[in-house]
Amino acid sequence: GTPEKLGKILGARLFAPGAGSGTVALLRATETGKTYAAVIHRSDGDTAFDLKKDLLYTDAEGKATSASFKAL
Repeated sequence: GTPEKLGKILGARLFAPGAGSGTVALLRATETGKTYAAVIHRSDGDTAFDLKKDLLYTDAEGKATSASFKAL
């Protein structure tokens, strides 16, 4: 799941429907030992990421579809 409070966005990329994996270029480096989250947003169709317009992708319970990880 995601950490309780998400911080600044480190990168964004549009993935085609059905894409099973891919990479996202980061705007700045991660810091060793800090926890980060990969969060999926649903595109509004214009192919440009906008945090206010591209809504979080959620599961059946309304929880954000995400994965957290700790930088090594």
